[in-house]
Amino acid sequence: MLDPQILRKNLELLKDNINRRGLDIDINFLVEQDEKRRKVKFEAEQVRSEQKSIGKEISQTEGSQKKELLEKASELSEKVKLLNEKYEKEDKLFFDQWIKIPNLVDESSPMGSTDQDNLEIKKVGKIKEISDIKNHLEIGEQLNLINVEKAAEVSGSRFSYIFAKDVLSEVPFSAQLPNLKNQKIYGIIDRLIVGSNNVQIIDFKTNSTVPKTADKIPLGILRQIGAYKLAVEKIFPSKEVSCYILW
Repeated sequence: MLDPQILRKNLELLKDNINRRGLDIDINFLVEQDEKRRKVKFEAEQVRSEQKSIGKEISQTEGSQKKELLEKASELSEKVKLLNEKYEKEDKLFFDQWIKIPNLVDESSPMGSTDQDNLEIKKVGKIKEISDIKNHLEIGEQLNLINVEKAAEVSGSRFSYIFAKDVLSEVPFSAQLPNLKNQKIYGIIDRLIVGSNNVQIIDFKTNSTVPKTADKIPLGILRQIGAYKLAVEKIFPSKEVSCYILW
């Protein structure tokens, strides 16, 4: 998932990315909603700060003044609660749309809507002549792991489904992560395979440029997968969680 700061730091790059991918996303709504949610959060933090200051004053006062401060503290507490609820609502409205934006397209990627528009840069080695070659779809269908017909019924595309009895598809989640200062994140995991002792996260990517080695994977993707892993570990604390990226 992209860092929302790109809305404020490089809006034109984001717009170009959306246009190149041919996506129908209301960028103006995202800009306005981002500003709205951050404004509510700032207001909540200001009120919370005032509430803390009054708390210190209460311990140092007596009589009628203390009573007034207690009443004000109670009012501020209720205001903080309402603002936090409002922030969560505005935050969800934002991320429900934000998560639909895929990673940025590399500048070297050619424009196009299908794999036929891709540019072959070079071939390495000699292609072997093998008879009766089976592609991944044929192997997957034979093992009852992939169902192309079902995918076509649902999406009308050439994508296939990864199927198994323990596979969950398009899994939405939200979690507060201590590693990110308890920041709440939202996301959708493409495939979640839940086993008896482990959980596998599979994230689909459609970048035109596929990293040749693991160390070439963009940092943004690694951070996204890392956040997914932390969230799933909270959901399944007794299971080993592993992550995979499928281009």
